[in-house]
Amino acid sequence: LPPPHVPQLQFVHYGLTTSTDITGPGYLLEENINSLFIKYILNNSLKPMPNLEAAKLQISTFLCFAQHVQYHLSGGQVILSDFQGVSAS
Repeated sequence: LPPPHVPQLQFVHYGLTTSTDITGPGYLLEENINSLFIKYILNNSLKPMPNLEAAKLQISTFLCFAQHVQYHLSGGQVILSDFQGVSAS
């Protein structure tokens, strides 16, 4: 069998900020995506978004696999979610 295709993806840069007041709000700051982005996985399940074209469905399926492996290898302590990305096509 040929090796599986591993898509070339990257994480966005992010940072956390808090108020100097202990009861104040905290904020998650994320790198701005200056292009149309694709949501790959549903928010309320671990399934690919419906109606993705074939190439994006392949990426979404890989990301679902990556979530499962990370969850399993971390003993259920870690799960990445909210996968999104910029469309290359």
